[in-house]
Amino acid sequence: MASALFKLVLLTLLRRSLTSASAWVEHFSLLNDPPITRAFAEMASRLAADFSVQTLCRSVGLSR
Repeated sequence: MASALFKLVLLTLLRRSLTSASAWVEHFSLLNDPPITRAFAEMASRLAADFSVQTLCRSVGLSR
């Protein structure tokens, strides 16, 4: 489930970015936040894992 959701979000972001160069920067600006970047990297590195908000928060040291 998490793998499918991750792919859907990524495809949506990429499709939107094709409409303008500034959109690309806007959509990925959230990756300037280190914990969000770590959570994103965690999902990207283990696409088959069954992530939840709780497990992602725990893995990057954040509270829900």
